[in-house]
Amino acid sequence: PMVHAALDAQRILDEQFSVAATVWNVTSYGELYRDARSVERHNRFNPEAQQTPYIAEALKDAAGPVVTTQDWVNELPSLLGRFVSNTFLPLGTNGFGRSDTREKLREHFETDANHVVYTVLFGLFQEGKLEASALKAAREKLGSDSNKSDPFGA
Repeated sequence: PMVHAALDAQRILDEQFSVAATVWNVTSYGELYRDARSVERHNRFNPEAQQTPYIAEALKDAAGPVVTTQDWVNELPSLLGRFVSNTFLPLGTNGFGRSDTREKLREHFETDANHVVYTVLFGLFQEGKLEASALKAAREKLGSDSNKSDPFGA
């Protein structure tokens, strides 16, 4: 399952880059989005009784970037970004038919453990917590090919 790649990423971040990370398992991005939209509507009509979406509450004490990854499209998790105060970087596969195994699928769509690690480090770079030279060194160490074609065809 995808959680194994996330746990591998957590271990790599800790052991090779001294970056602490927390792995969360999301059972339904749709439910998180429906909750956030409902709270958003409630808040619009009830300025005196503001509420907080579950995802914002769950991540309120999280430090650093939030990277989502799944063997599904990344558009739905992308919709949650506006409800999270952290740098929000969704990853997804957007199509299973292009690979013979899940491992190849994740490698192709850049959702495997090494790409999750790199994305976390990129998020730290975006937040000014990591130098460009360190990010480049990490990319090379992880074997990420910056010249590879965009897996989404853009």
